[in-house]
Amino acid sequence: MHIIKFTQEQIAPMRCMDDFYTLTGALEYIKNPVNAITSVEQVFMNKEECDGLIELMFNNVVDNPKKKNDAYLRHIRNSIGLDWANISPVSNEKTPRGELWLCSKKEAEKILKKIRAAEKKKSKKENRDA
Repeated sequence: MHIIKFTQEQIAPMRCMDDFYTLTGALEYIKNPVNAITSVEQVFMNKEECDGLIELMFNNVVDNPKKKNDAYLRHIRNSIGLDWANISPVSNEKTPRGELWLCSKKEAEKILKKIRAAEKKKSKKENRDA
């Protein structure tokens, strides 16, 4: 596993996910064929930080939302949502803040298996409590 550390200041100017990977230095690592990163399912990031990236991108794209009409803002939100859906990292509560984990396929499969098991367990508990 390769860990890339980043700060909020580093990613502050991002306007899309490509910017995020470029600003953190991950894009260079991902594009190197030796590293065998072929899917975003091999990239992990802290869940709380992931949640804030969409809003950060939106705020950086739209200079003053109060001056824009609703259709324009919806278009921007949809575009950012599609960008996010296509190339966002996997959100993981176990990944420390300020870190991107870039994993081999085998490592990623193990981590994803653990995440899915934890989510399934959490879902069962919520259903029991409801």
